[in-house]
Amino acid sequence: MKSHFNLSGVIGTLTILMISIFNPSTALGQALGWNEKRSIPTQVVAQSACFSGGKIYLTGGSIDGALHQGDYGDHFLQIYDIQTDSWTEGTPMPTARWMHGSAQVNSVIYCLGGGWNIPLATNEAYDIASGIW
Repeated sequence: MKSHFNLSGVIGTLTILMISIFNPSTALGQALGWNEKRSIPTQVVAQSACFSGGKIYLTGGSIDGALHQGDYGDHFLQIYDIQTDSWTEGTPMPTARWMHGSAQVNSVIYCLGGGWNIPLATNEAYDIASGIW
């Protein structure tokens, strides 16, 4: 008598086992979901964000989002502290920019390019420890 292996039965059993082990409403013992946090003090569009040391650094953006000739956005640096659910203003960026990219390496945030009608080719670095661009 020939033996047949039922793959679909094994997959079904494993699926049920996985669902019973991992509750999709929790991760690492914490409930998942959206929680409202403190609003950004200055509402802007097209900003960029980086995370370092429990804080989120929002750079640049534009208050009105208008497409003005030569409009590079604004000089904002807004810092959100996750632990205290609070915002502070950081040292403004030397170059106003929006629609830009940013990346954090070690303790430095790099802001790259941006602009709209006239693209920016400049890049700047913010040292998190000293608060200096």
